[in-house]
Amino acid sequence: MLEKFKVEDAQKAQWLYDSAEDTLAEIQTFLKAGHYAAAEIATEELHDNINQIRMLSKAKKDHDRLVRLAKSLKDKNIQAEVISCTSTHSI
Repeated sequence: MLEKFKVEDAQKAQWLYDSAEDTLAEIQTFLKAGHYAAAEIATEELHDNINQIRMLSKAKKDHDRLVRLAKSLKDKNIQAEVISCTSTHSI
């Protein structure tokens, strides 16, 4: 599973994945006990974790796409300049 994430994101992705699995178990427990409000809150937490995992996975896909593009440009002897952008959006 961790191959879907950049190396620097793998630890966070694993933590989010483990947390999502734990939250799934909590949701089942809450539902069986009839604690629907607690299950709803846990479902929102699960959704947030899954969304963060998806964002980390997308970052890897975007990175890999840019690496392929850079390699293609290099193979065609096209000069390219690396421009780094730092996002202010926190995951």
